[in-house]
Amino acid sequence: TDNPTILKSLDLYGAKLITVENSSVKLRSKSDHKNEEENQENQEILADSYVFPEKLSKKYLIVSTGFDKLLLLKHLLQKHSTSTILIFCNTLQSCERLANLFNLTYLSNQLTEKQKISTIKKFHSKKIKILIATNQLSRGMDLESEIVIEYESSKNIENFIHRVGRTARGGSEGLALSILKKDQVSFFKQMVKKYTKVRSLKYDKEEIEGFREEMEKSLENLKKW
Repeated sequence: TDNPTILKSLDLYGAKLITVENSSVKLRSKSDHKNEEENQENQEILADSYVFPEKLSKKYLIVSTGFDKLLLLKHLLQKHSTSTILIFCNTLQSCERLANLFNLTYLSNQLTEKQKISTIKKFHSKKIKILIATNQLSRGMDLESEIVIEYESSKNIENFIHRVGRTARGGSEGLALSILKKDQVSFFKQMVKKYTKVRSLKYDKEEIEGFREEMEKSLENLKKW
């Protein structure tokens, strides 16, 4: 795992993340292959027909570790504190953990439809300025923001379009930021290169280090819950 909460509790020194793939082969039917091909084709059709807004700025930022992701996110939230920010995670568990760590609001499947709509209205009126969501929970919702941050990067071009399409609407300027670990950069570039340009955004690593002590305390407090 690269979950900072878990790693912090283990008190490890110089820990490295090693991933392995299951060597077992799952037999799939012809219909499975056909469905996968159709889904891929539908994604490509969507992406080919989608026109990215002219005033949408798309950037990616590279970090080395999961903890650095937290530091960078803290920096970005502070830097863009006057804007509405929509943060995307890939799982509800990640949304909840991030919301607890940063004391933010997130869209939960435990909310009723009425509660979701109320939350989104507060977000649009800037009573809530930062909102965390997954692709699934935000679908079908009239949800838009000035800035979109992919805390966990998209796994396919369809999700990327769905996320960044939440900003720069109606001719307004918008900013989409994807936070990537080093081993995710190659896949990300390959995913988007056919459809749009996403440029690298540099940042001052010493500046994000200024949040280290604060984030370590937040993680320690989260462990006690």
